[in-house]
Amino acid sequence: MVLPKSGTLRHPKKSISPTSLWKMIIFSVSIVIVLKLCIQLFGSASSSSDKNTNPLIHVSRGGFSGETITLRSGYKMPSIGIGTCCRPTAKGPDIYKSIVTFLHHGGRLIDTAMAYDNHLDIGRAVRDSGLRRDEIWITSKIAVGRMKGKGPAGTVQAVRDILSELGTNYLDLCLVHSPKMGRKETIQIWTGLIQSKEEGLIRSIGVSNFNRHEMEDLHEATGAMP
Repeated sequence: MVLPKSGTLRHPKKSISPTSLWKMIIFSVSIVIVLKLCIQLFGSASSSSDKNTNPLIHVSRGGFSGETITLRSGYKMPSIGIGTCCRPTAKGPDIYKSIVTFLHHGGRLIDTAMAYDNHLDIGRAVRDSGLRRDEIWITSKIAVGRMKGKGPAGTVQAVRDILSELGTNYLDLCLVHSPKMGRKETIQIWTGLIQSKEEGLIRSIGVSNFNRHEMEDLHEATGAMP
């Protein structure tokens, strides 16, 4: 048996096809991209945790950047908002998380009411959002069945109760929820909202579920059109 001289042993060279070469390049580039994304993701998460333990509560600041509707009072109301009525998730932790998420993604109008029984949860979400009060529009509604008193004075007290539950010192808009209690009592509630506005508790007032004639009744009785 004759062995080749030292240094003369050769292994056959394997050639790499162009297709295999491109696959290797694409794989390498993909690895680099994934690594960069991981660095950005965990880096931003770490930065967020330094500021707040809840990543949802980091809201872009600013006023109402979308379309608005100018009310009779002159205030500009966001044309799109979130309703909080009539579902099992409209109270407690679910509505709290929904409001925080809504604000986090740029939403600014929150619609609630005495009848929805969620003022406390919404108020907590607003405070935890990190936004200033004047960056959020809150609408609520007066429900006769939830009022502690009657007439204009009872309405003013109901507004104060709403503010206390929400943890704010004014409402952007307050509505008479329904005219179903009858013309006389509806006018008294409307008169109470006018007084609440004059006291600075409400910026704008209006009605919900009213027809034209019912609105004209309020105007005729008080001189103030919804």
